[in-house]
Amino acid sequence: MKTEYRILSALLLLSLTLTFAACGGSSTGGDAGVTDTTAAETVTEEVTTAPEYVPPAQGFGGADAEYGMLQQLNPNWIIRTYIEGFAEAQNGDLINDAIYNRNILVEEALDCNIVPRIYNDINVMVNSTMAGDKYADVVTLAGVAIRSVLAKNILYDLNSIDTLQLDASWWDQNSVEALSIANTLYAAVGNISSFSFVGSYAVFVNKGILESYSLDSPYDAVREGSWTFDLMGEMARKVAHDLNGDGVTGKEDMFGLSSEALGMVFLNAAGIRFTEKDGDDIPEISLGKYDVTGALEKIVPLMRDPVAALYSSDHAGGYKNVFRELIVEKFIADELLFINNWVLVALELRNMESDFGILPPPKGSEAQEEYIDYGSETWVNYCIIPLTVSDPDRAGQFADALGYFGKTEIYTALIDTTITDKALRDTDTEEMLDIIYNNRRYDLAGIFDWGGINSFAGSFISNKSTDFASAWASKESGVKAALDSTVKTIIG
Repeated sequence: MKTEYRILSALLLLSLTLTFAACGGSSTGGDAGVTDTTAAETVTEEVTTAPEYVPPAQGFGGADAEYGMLQQLNPNWIIRTYIEGFAEAQNGDLINDAIYNRNILVEEALDCNIVPRIYNDINVMVNSTMAGDKYADVVTLAGVAIRSVLAKNILYDLNSIDTLQLDASWWDQNSVEALSIANTLYAAVGNISSFSFVGSYAVFVNKGILESYSLDSPYDAVREGSWTFDLMGEMARKVAHDLNGDGVTGKEDMFGLSSEALGMVFLNAAGIRFTEKDGDDIPEISLGKYDVTGALEKIVPLMRDPVAALYSSDHAGGYKNVFRELIVEKFIADELLFINNWVLVALELRNMESDFGILPPPKGSEAQEEYIDYGSETWVNYCIIPLTVSDPDRAGQFADALGYFGKTEIYTALIDTTITDKALRDTDTEEMLDIIYNNRRYDLAGIFDWGGINSFAGSFISNKSTDFASAWASKESGVKAALDSTVKTIIG
């Protein structure tokens, strides 16, 4: 991949290495016969700050650096048409070219040759590592795969790799804190993954409908702290009505919102924490500390409102991807005010005629201090380093370089160009995206799915139930047993 970008990359490296230069004031030297009549000379000094990332002084000497990454065999969303960490050549597509450019910059910064190890099944890496063979220096994998991989005891504790700058901005600090168990960290989320940010939960709003119905700006509500499930419901019910005139609510009609059974997402958004950690960094189930029933009483009636809400699972028959084929299309057709899904949906809306925006998840109540976003275990990819890597320090440098240039190249293409400038077309949404990015939560219960807790959380929406107490009474022991098993795997 080291070709036409060497000159550009060399200039970048020069700017990175000249980090602490300071510029003094002008000299007073000159001809001996000239008298300086200035009573006092002011000397100014230009203060520069070191860049956040500086390539290691000792590069890789042109050696291969292997990066394991996922490719979807049957992509059903636009984001999945990209290979996460590799682009063979530039083709004019902003995301593809950003991935390509990122890799060129990493190769130049580290004096290495990136070798993509593209997999469709993470067991290829697992089996290779368990056999004692090196698969790749760095691997990214979906959160749902962490559960099985961690049980194999084949990963480095990222905290033990001295070269890895886990406190840098290209690592999601919320993930570093949340994914640590017993002060060990086997995976982290960051800009190394081109899929990282688009796996954040979001509320899409059709701005054309907002204007047509003279609804107040939800952006202002977010800023004022009043963007709640109650307010979402009020707005949704104002626009819902019978479109085809048959007097029966059906998928052909106008709806206020649509969602899947995102129980873990919505409950977190309402301030419910499924797991917290004790003083020894050991996770424990914390649902008993919260008013889960109260949160469900706000969420379930809204998401299953027979008139205002178009619940995707009720109409799944006849579709390969009901959310993409029905829900997204109704949003594009100005027949749906809100979509509750992941940021990646924005890529499906780039040709939409009406303007749309993105909002953070609503709060459970105005008393809740912050908006809480959620990183999808399916869509957000995590970085790991297999134990068969012989030089973990070099792997740490590789991961940091991929993350840093992923932030400057891929994140910029996804957010500033592809999503914000091209698709969303408003500066308010940039502010909302910052809220989403800075408030993303990773819940260990959701990642490890202890005792099937993900489907348990979603079952309240799918079953139209708010009876948490009795449901939890039959589930609690199994969840805690599964949690204990995970902890024992980690601490031995």
